Amino acid sequence: MFGAAGIGSRASTSTPAAPAPPAMGRTWSIAVPGVAALLLYAHLLYRIRALNYQTTGGFFRRFDKLFIPWGALTTAGILAVVCALSASAVIAGALDTGHARGELRVSPRVVSASAVITAAVVGVCLPALGAWFGSAVFEDPIGPWLRWALLPLVPIVVAAVVPSRAPRRGGDEWLRLPISATLLVAAGMIVVQQGITKVLWDFGVVWYDPPVFRGGGLLFGAGVALTVYPFRRYRWAFAVALGVFVAAVIDVFHTEIVAVTFAVAVMLRLVHRRWQLTAGPPQETSG
Repeated sequence: MFGAAGIGSRASTSTPAAPAPPAMGRTWSIAVPGVAALLLYAHLLYRIRALNYQTTGGFFRRFDKLFIPWGALTTAGILAVVCALSASAVIAGALDTGHARGELRVSPRVVSASAVITAAVVGVCLPALGAWFGSAVFEDPIGPWLRWALLPLVPIVVAAVVPSRAPRRGGDEWLRLPISATLLVAAGMIVVQQGITKVLWDFGVVWYDPPVFRGGGLLFGAGVALTVYPFRRYRWAFAVALGVFVAAVIDVFHTEIVAVTFAVAVMLRLVHRRWQLTAGPPQETSG
């Protein structure tokens, strides 16, 4: 994607035309993961407070050790990065307009590379800010918050910014996720959190509602399947199969493990879509 930097000749003094507004599909691909990340993060804060604080003798106090479903934090961070990467074309348009007003016009490849890098940096900073805020609100050590907010993002960021040839077609489409996958993943993790009903973390005891908890795992697994499966044929059958598997293996103490599988799925999708749009033959994909 990122070719060699090139500087063109001096631009004309005429005012460049304003960039075209983003298409509706691009707008939804930015808005849906962004809103989903915010809702998931807000629900995480709500559930941490609901599970770890209790009223005793008229006083509201928290447990000595917090029970935190880290999978929600990881998933929210992944969706924040996806939202930022989906906005890379908008960032590229703003950068290109700014360069065009100067004396030198920058190569489109440099503008595109700068936009993706900028989007990746913004996408990583948002989960880091969320980790800091959560740690400060609950007076909890920031290390685990940063670990589960940032480390799973590494393969996604690497897949997005590693230099490669520019796609021959599709523009920034390879950076987007199917909206159906985004909605299923976010809804599934929210349901998983809601399925955890009571915590006595000081004693290592966590109660959960199996139908709700496993149902959330089913939705989450289906969203992961729609993210990574590249073909339209049998995609929903594969989604149901993977959803059933995730519902069976998800653990109330380690929701972050299934969230990491979502990060791997996003990374694999980026790698596959980039190859498909640069060197691979045209294929019928799931969008």
